[in-house]
Amino acid sequence: MKYNKPKHFNQGGFNHIAGEGNPSKRVWMIIIAIVAVIAIIAATVIIVSVVKKQREKAEIEAAELEKLEIKEIQIGHAPNKREYYCGTPLDTTGLVVYSLTKGGKFTALDLDACTITGFDSSVPVEKQTITVTYKGFTDSFTVEILAEPTENPTLVSIKMATLPKTNYKRGEKLDVTGGTFTCYYSNGTTQTVDLAIKYTSGFMPAMNQGAGEYDITVKYEENGVQVETTYKITITE
Repeated sequence: MKYNKPKHFNQGGFNHIAGEGNPSKRVWMIIIAIVAVIAIIAATVIIVSVVKKQREKAEIEAAELEKLEIKEIQIGHAPNKREYYCGTPLDTTGLVVYSLTKGGKFTALDLDACTITGFDSSVPVEKQTITVTYKGFTDSFTVEILAEPTENPTLVSIKMATLPKTNYKRGEKLDVTGGTFTCYYSNGTTQTVDLAIKYTSGFMPAMNQGAGEYDITVKYEENGVQVETTYKITITE
């Protein structure tokens, strides 16, 4: 009698299809997928955090820069001289200009960095506006341009403006380097004159007397008018 093999029989004793009956492989694929998702989420969180910190840092830096940004300039003190005769130049002595930032900080400006415009002494002007400009910001003050007086002003008095050397040891010579005095005139004008030995008296008698405090007399004459003032020196042995 002839024996026929079953149609689905194989040597393993059961049907076998590749990939079936291997659960460990599917588990590993799921684990890998989960790990990949977690990695993507973690990377996204890190990127978002870094971007947030960079944005916050940029906002802080922008705020600090804004505080330092100039809001305006202000003239803290106008020049000492506010009246000029026709033909005389502008004198900015005493002029103080400040910059004010949005953060409320005042800084004194170098006048060389500022532009000063509007001064014209060619004709008399009751109120002439002088404008100070710094980096596009402006402030102003006024001066008066006067007609040249018809008569020469009279010398009224003098006053020491800058003292020269005032401390001496016995035997030293008089040193007036750097000394100046101011002349005051009948029309209200002034001028500064450099101190010279020819204008002084009293030094040698003081030196001969020895240690002590003495007055040095300064005499100045213009157009027949002579005025004087004094300043003190100290002599030590």
